[in-house]
Amino acid sequence: MFGGFAVWLVVASIGCLKKKEWARRWLVAYAVAYPVALAAEIGVTALTAMPAITKMMAKTTPGAPKMPFTPGTILLLSVGVQVIYALVLMILPAFILICMRKPGVRAMFHP
Repeated sequence: MFGGFAVWLVVASIGCLKKKEWARRWLVAYAVAYPVALAAEIGVTALTAMPAITKMMAKTTPGAPKMPFTPGTILLLSVGVQVIYALVLMILPAFILICMRKPGVRAMFHP
């Protein structure tokens, strides 16, 4: 899914180097669409994969050493890491959105 965003970003960036108006609009659209897709991915992972992992971790084999954390704690840590990861990944879209909507930058892209 995110490979398409990479191609979108590269094409729009090349267009921006040539000061094409469509490229500026594409970057603004990317800056809006990417965080939405990222949030959807985290939501789907939290709702589907994490409960399955927690259920699997709860089943221990007889004689196996006791886990230092409960499955709920591991689930919470895992979702927390995903949220921090998503916040880091949203730095570029936020920067693009702020820069590309400035009046001086808009004027640069109009012929």
